[in-house]
Amino acid sequence: MATFVETKKSAVLALAAAWQMTPLKRHALEACRRSTLPASGRRAAASVARLGLRNGVACVGSCWAMMLAMALVTSERLLWTVALTCIVSIERLARTPRHATSYAAGFLGCTALGVAILAVAG
Repeated sequence: MATFVETKKSAVLALAAAWQMTPLKRHALEACRRSTLPASGRRAAASVARLGLRNGVACVGSCWAMMLAMALVTSERLLWTVALTCIVSIERLARTPRHATSYAAGFLGCTALGVAILAVAG
């Protein structure tokens, strides 16, 4: 019989996989990757706060589902954190974030399925 914790893990990972494929995720990731500032002066100083706020909101919008998965995992927390941090970093640094996002969705979907199967079997 599947435990509640394992079912919860599987559901959150499936949610994260589904979120990866939405246009809102893609838009948030694109906004998260933008980070230009004026070179110097008062405009640069004022832009830092706006950029920080805009970048923070965009990154949370891009990664909230994976952050939720990390927050809800109770066992193997370090393993999950490292794996999901790698996914987020690859998406952020990839030349073609759309491909990275698709691969991440596939990985998260397969992981959700694997967790669900292990929950039912174990």
